[in-house]
Order: sequence, then C-alpha cells, then structure tokens
Amino acid sequence: MRILFLDDDPRRHAEFARLAHGHSIVHAWRVDEATALLDEARFDLCCLDNDLETESYEREGLEVARHIAASPRSRRPRRVLIHSWNETRARQMYEVLSPLYGERSLSQIRFGEFTSVGDESP
Repeated sequence: MRILFLDDDPRRHAEFARLAHGHSIVHAWRVDEATALLDEARFDLCCLDNDLETESYEREGLEVARHIAASPRSRRPRRVLIHSWNETRARQMYEVLSPLYGERSLSQIRFGEFTSVGDESP
C-alpha cells in the first residue's frame, strides 16, 4: 500500500513508519509538500494531521483536505485517515471530505489510538 503521511512531529513519523512497516510511506511535513505529492501520484491512504508547527501554525492540514476535495476523483487517495488531536479542525476536515468518501474510506482517530495500518482498518 502506498501511503502519504502528513505531520510535523518526527516522533509521529517514526511511530507511523513502525506501524506501517512493509508499506510504501511518503513523508510530508508541510502543506505544500503534501499537495504537490497528491498532484504527482495517487495514494492508497493519506494520513492527515492539522496543526503543523513546521508551518508556524499558519497553514494546516485542513488545506490539504480541501485540496483533496477539489481534486478529480482519479487523483484522490483511496482512503483518508485524519489523525489530528485538534478536534475542531479534525471535524472540519471530516466534513470537507465526507461527501466524497464512504464510511469505510474516511476515518477520524487521534494519533496514538490506532495500532496498525492495514488495507481495511487504520
């Protein structure tokens, strides 16, 4: 599975790499990186954090969710996992993406509350 992982915390990147061992993970730290990667290739799973210290908190994962929503269906990730601890923004990301994804293709869970990354469960 090809996975795009957006987060600003190196510990989360390392932990996610451990959880998703055996999958192809592309790490993004900034909004512009994530949107460029989404434009270049289709991912099976896109994992989104919202609050990005690497952006001085001026840009956020919600922008990436909006970018996904504006993308043609053929370019959207098959599944999206929102893993932000910012409940307000996580809910907003979910609302932006929910019209485009079914219940099995869109998940909202705080980072650290999932234990594996598989084809069907975050």
